[in-house]
Amino acid sequence: MPQYIGTPMGVFLAVLGAILCGQSLRPDPGSEQARAEKAEHQLRVAETQLRRLQGSRIRADRQRSAEGARTVDLRLFPGRGPDLRGIDFSSSLESPPRF
Repeated sequence: MPQYIGTPMGVFLAVLGAILCGQSLRPDPGSEQARAEKAEHQLRVAETQLRRLQGSRIRADRQRSAEGARTVDLRLFPGRGPDLRGIDFSSSLESPPRF
């Protein structure tokens, strides 16, 4: 009985290997599948570039906001740097922020 199990198992593994090998081959150049793979690759590249640009834009927005706050502070209080001691935080917070 055990000798008969080896033959069907070998045939099954051979068929499975042939299917996997056939799927791993590249499609013919110019075929519909090749064009689809190329379009998917270009989409992944474009999405990566978009994420990188959005991240740099967020960092630039934060930097511009900080620079704008410094400019407003210098216009209101020329000749001295920013000082949080003159701001009343009692209406919005329990205690002043700690830096």
